[in-house]
Amino acid sequence: MTPRLFNKLTIIFLGLFVLLISSCAKQKLPAVYSMAPLPSGNICRIAVLPFINETSFKDGETLFYKVFQGEIANTGNYTLAQEGDIRKVYRKMNIYPGENPSFTQMKILADRLNTQLFISGRLIEMQEATSPSSTDAIVGVYLTINDAKNGRALWSTYHRREGLEYLKILHFGQINSVISLSRVVSREIIDAWFKSGFKACE
Repeated sequence: MTPRLFNKLTIIFLGLFVLLISSCAKQKLPAVYSMAPLPSGNICRIAVLPFINETSFKDGETLFYKVFQGEIANTGNYTLAQEGDIRKVYRKMNIYPGENPSFTQMKILADRLNTQLFISGRLIEMQEATSPSSTDAIVGVYLTINDAKNGRALWSTYHRREGLEYLKILHFGQINSVISLSRVVSREIIDAWFKSGFKACE
């Protein structure tokens, strides 16, 4: 499977998944969908692959990537592949910004990075308030967990939050910063994964 075909299939699956989520307005977010079980045994080595930006928010994918990587590193005692090492292998395999590796490339990445799972992501919505009285901060993401040994997609997750929700619903006060909102979104995704059976490294 070529990287271009893999990316097209990923986009199609993402579109279908978002439509499914949209049709279930009352569904609780984050929405975690399991396509296959996680590998058995203790999972300790994870690679968070560079995220893809599908918004007009400049460098939004990098911002969310760094926030999410920090949150998962602090949560489950995992050993994470270094971003620099990942990008070095990307360059050698000619994987360009805005692309995800193919199944074959994931196998090579897994061998080079000595990892058990890949987490990839697409930033599909990001907006930041410029003042406390201005437009609300918004973050929407779609994440996929892949088995590193064969590239197979195991879990997919959709999550979207507006900073105003924490004022109206959760009573934490409105969040106007995309950094703060990204941290909350990341934390909620990881918590949902743990509740669904994702385990911390022991």
